Amino acid sequence: MQAQGVKTVILHTATLALWLDQTALWSTPEPVNPAEIRSPVGAGDAFCAGIIYAIHENWTAEQALHLGHHAAAAALKSVTASEGIPPLAALI
Repeated sequence: MQAQGVKTVILHTATLALWLDQTALWSTPEPVNPAEIRSPVGAGDAFCAGIIYAIHENWTAEQALHLGHHAAAAALKSVTASEGIPPLAALI
């Protein structure tokens, strides 16, 4: 993909994320207590929103993945896709 002009690739699963540009950065989220999980709806979208925000703000890859993981974890703790997402300051 990078040969076709893609500069950064980000992959995300429930157990890890990969940020691939000139180097590869693997990141694992902090575990979420299964008893706190109400629904997986929106967790992937929350991760992506965190990444996009961090890219927009010129954060490092590490900071972006950190925010993405925390946003996804917050989303898991509510039934809807967005009600569990706290203000940005709580995710950082």
